[in-house]
Amino acid sequence: MYKCPACGREIEKYDSTCPFCRFPVISTLHGDPEEEKQILAYVEEYKRMNPELFPEESTSADDQPDINPPQPAPVEDKSHIEKKNSHGCLIFVVILVLGFFLVRAILGYPLWPWRNTQNDIQATDNSKNVSIPEKTTETPEPEIFSAGEYDYILLDDNSAEIVAFQGEETDITIPGELGGHQVFSIGESSFKDCNKLKSIIIPDGVTTIGESAFTNCFNLTSVMIPDSVSVIGHRAFAVCSKLSDIILPHYLEYIGEYAFTNCYQLTSITIPGSVTEIGANPFKSCVNLEEIHISSENPQLDLVDSVLFSKDHTRLITYPCGLKADHYIIPEDTVLIGNAAFADCPALTSITIPDSVNSIGDFAFMGCDSLINIVIPDGVTEINNSSFRYCSGLTGITIPDGVTMIGDYAFEDCRGLTSIILPGTVTSIGYSTFCRCTGLTNLTIPENVTDIDRSAFNGCENLIITVISGSYGEGYCKKYTIPFKLE
Repeated sequence: MYKCPACGREIEKYDSTCPFCRFPVISTLHGDPEEEKQILAYVEEYKRMNPELFPEESTSADDQPDINPPQPAPVEDKSHIEKKNSHGCLIFVVILVLGFFLVRAILGYPLWPWRNTQNDIQATDNSKNVSIPEKTTETPEPEIFSAGEYDYILLDDNSAEIVAFQGEETDITIPGELGGHQVFSIGESSFKDCNKLKSIIIPDGVTTIGESAFTNCFNLTSVMIPDSVSVIGHRAFAVCSKLSDIILPHYLEYIGEYAFTNCYQLTSITIPGSVTEIGANPFKSCVNLEEIHISSENPQLDLVDSVLFSKDHTRLITYPCGLKADHYIIPEDTVLIGNAAFADCPALTSITIPDSVNSIGDFAFMGCDSLINIVIPDGVTEINNSSFRYCSGLTGITIPDGVTMIGDYAFEDCRGLTSIILPGTVTSIGYSTFCRCTGLTNLTIPENVTDIDRSAFNGCENLIITVISGSYGEGYCKKYTIPFKLE
């Protein structure tokens, strides 16, 4: 025997409808404390909706009526009661069904237990916070073919792009066809680190030399590039340190950033008039480069006193590292000093920057170890990453009001700096900005600074930082145990 949760009377089966109050007792919800709370809520609602089915609360269990069915009531009264009961039962069934789905949702079960389709399985997984990735169409990796010492892929036009060279020769002529397909492209890093190569002949028909295609071929002394080549990618010949002579093709249109960086033996280069786009200093750290030649008909580039500029003279692209002058005055029209424009120029001791300049690029003066003093103009608002890195001879620099950010590595290894004044507008000091500035003894962190990387002053063993009481700078010094004094 069981008790009905609603009226408290004894019933024979727990999964049937109570014969006294018609409350539907569901056995699947029995036993769990949380679920029993839900049943009690349903009971209260059922009692509220069907008050005529329940005796007064004061009626004790001993006063239960006889379990025999009551005598039939007059017809008119019976219909009246049945009408009320049907309305109450209907409302309760709605509440019960909603409660059933609510409990299943809380417990993470499928809302529709009688279905078992793949979609329902996915919905169940989602309800348990399991991420099911959407199917995406991925571009398959191109098939790699081999022909002799060359690996290649096929491009959309069915031409070949070389992706790797497996040979050991020192002097090679790249074939014009591989597997019956014309070679149109020397792919990214395809000859990288082939340090046995001494000379290369690229076949006519090739149009592109990809990014880092011949990087670190440091024994390469000669390369012949056909006029069909229109693109030389980023760092294509980087660190070809023995490459002393190269003729750029007649129809070349694009030279990527740092394309010939660290080609130490280059002394002269001619840029054809067809070049319309050029990346950040293609001749970075070419320490013996003294001459750059360019056609006066070139629509995008110009030379001013041997220095490579954009045609309108607003962007300074390359100051040849092999020039012997110890001082250089940047022309008044210049607005931008490009990335690495003066990198590794050993002869320069001073540079005059005009007020027209408002941007100094990454690595702009990096490695100018003879540079002693420099004044940054008022229009500049950021000292970018590695701008003066490795300027070991730098003893003085003036940073104007208006500068808000000093980038990563900006003054790393500037061992000659003894003091530096940061303007009050500075808010951010980057990663390793003053790292290993061993001569630096005094620096004041302005009150407006709100972000300093933890490594900004690594290796500054003689530095005592001046800070304002209660400022971010004081908290920073305390956190990383950097010597400081209050202003």
